[in-house]
Amino acid sequence: MTNPPEGTQTTLSLTLPRSTQAPATARRALTEAGAGLGSTALHNVCLLVSELVTNAVRHAHLEADDSVDLEVVVYDERVRVEVFDSGPGFVPGTPAPNLEEPSGWGLLIVDRVADRWGVTTGPGTRVWFELDLRPV
Repeated sequence: MTNPPEGTQTTLSLTLPRSTQAPATARRALTEAGAGLGSTALHNVCLLVSELVTNAVRHAHLEADDSVDLEVVVYDERVRVEVFDSGPGFVPGTPAPNLEEPSGWGLLIVDRVADRWGVTTGPGTRVWFELDLRPV
């Protein structure tokens, strides 16, 4: 981003290969950049990024050479994260994982931790979330 919006502190953009290592790569990049976040906010962003990148890798019906794009923008009072893939998308509903299954909890976690989140489709799928940054 050449001209960040007013009030922007940090922007991080990554293109991640469609790989089971993509969530770890995203977390590592976020942690190394620090993204101008306090430890609690950074922890929450890493958790939610892991969930969304994992969902893109597992469920977006991507080809082997497709990628997942991640953009993190830290503003003065909030952080916005977008995860984009070329998959067909989905209609978000109220996340309701099966209590008997160890997986399927990602969107529930996003729903509970993020202050706002949503999905934009066509072409591709962009899942985004925002966390309000509270003074420490």
